[in-house]
Amino acid sequence: MSSNKKIVLADDDPDLLDALALRCRAMNLEVRTARDGLTALKMITSDVPDVACIDVSMPGVEGLVLCDLLRMDERFSSLPIIVLTGRQASQVLPRCHRSYAYYVPKGPNMWPRVEPLLVELLEAAPARAETTQPAADETTRPVPAGGQEAAPWVLCIEDDDDLSRSLKLRLEAHGVAVVRASSGRQGYLSAHEYPADVILLDYNLPDGRGDYVLRRLKDDPLTAPIPVIVVSGVKDRSVERQLRSMGAANYFTKPLAFDDLLTELLKHIDVLPAAAL
Repeated sequence: MSSNKKIVLADDDPDLLDALALRCRAMNLEVRTARDGLTALKMITSDVPDVACIDVSMPGVEGLVLCDLLRMDERFSSLPIIVLTGRQASQVLPRCHRSYAYYVPKGPNMWPRVEPLLVELLEAAPARAETTQPAADETTRPVPAGGQEAAPWVLCIEDDDDLSRSLKLRLEAHGVAVVRASSGRQGYLSAHEYPADVILLDYNLPDGRGDYVLRRLKDDPLTAPIPVIVVSGVKDRSVERQLRSMGAANYFTKPLAFDDLLTELLKHIDVLPAAAL
């Protein structure tokens, strides 16, 4: 990793802070550390880092308040922030969602989650600047005559615009409403903004690879029950086994056989047969 990448680490636990700093320096990162939220805020605003890793419970300015303060300033609107906490997910996740922050629980498995996330965020930095929003007609769930919500509902997280448009058109022809997201972060946030019956997830995505998005979805009690079907160009059985072990309902490789996808969707939602179209 390039040596000019900068990270701010903020935690009031000196032992944990030293351990994180040591590991980040081993990744060839330029590290700055803070023991309280106010110092971290001053560090970030005076010399913007490439990523910030922030504890929730800190003196001065609490970590989640610090996230909110940074997001209020357009200079830091796209700064990747990783939130570390020992608090229960239900207490922290909603605030992380609003602040576009990545949630990582403290514990024995913290660094194995933080390290690959840092690698992804730092390598994908140029792609994060441009986040494609869903088209206007895709941002609201359609309501049919009579005022009842349309169903079923699928979230398609796919950066191949041609493929996602094709899936949207073909699924809508079978009575399935579709919302599209083109990056990992956008897809993760959309999973909460547009509660889906099924999620279609690509593996190679800008701003958060598919395995990380899947882990976050399954770690979150709000999205954990949603079936996630991976559609990927990666033809690697070890990757497939990994994603299935993480909770993926199925794994399809590209080019996708649409009939196979419909068969899988029928396990989770009602799909209109071709004869009913």
